[in-house]
Amino acid sequence: MDIFGIILGGGNGVRLGGVDKARLRLSGNTLLQHVTARLESQCNSIVAVGIHPQRIGVNLPAISDVFQPPIGPLGGIYTGALWAKSQTKDIAKSWILTAPVDGPLFPKDFFSRASAIDSGRGPIIGRFGSNLYPVCGLWPLAHALKIADLHKQQSGNAIRPVLSALNAQELDFEPFYQQNPFINANQIGDLLQLASRIRG
Repeated sequence: MDIFGIILGGGNGVRLGGVDKARLRLSGNTLLQHVTARLESQCNSIVAVGIHPQRIGVNLPAISDVFQPPIGPLGGIYTGALWAKSQTKDIAKSWILTAPVDGPLFPKDFFSRASAIDSGRGPIIGRFGSNLYPVCGLWPLAHALKIADLHKQQSGNAIRPVLSALNAQELDFEPFYQQNPFINANQIGDLLQLASRIRG
């Protein structure tokens, strides 16, 4: 079994003044470093999509979104899936674990909890209570490779119709965590909260 970690670029950081989210620092490490550490114990290898790790001092392979112009998370996930396909000898036994670069508390047990579910149906997407996090998920690689075709069949770039078409399941982490592990850095208040939690 091969598990490939896909770190997705965090957009333009408009609500944070247009900063590169991957470079933002919390407790001495960049957001990219935090997310990389969260995936390392769960994945055979990791790639960054739409990010330049070397500029941040992180030794990760990096690839550009195959969709130009980019179509958002769907494009990043599909791009990561194409990379994973090039790295594996058996698509049927391969998975991608997707996480956003601005989610530094991504669960270290995502794969172990998700893989315990009968996942033959499709992707397993993270939820915390009433909040769904469509870019936080464990995807059978064969399913993720269908994204481009499914995208052509829909109007717009929304990820949820694709998840529905692939019979995605949701995994609620609220029973396992007192606080939301999927919180991401969209605003200054989020950064302050994240910094406090990382300091512990």
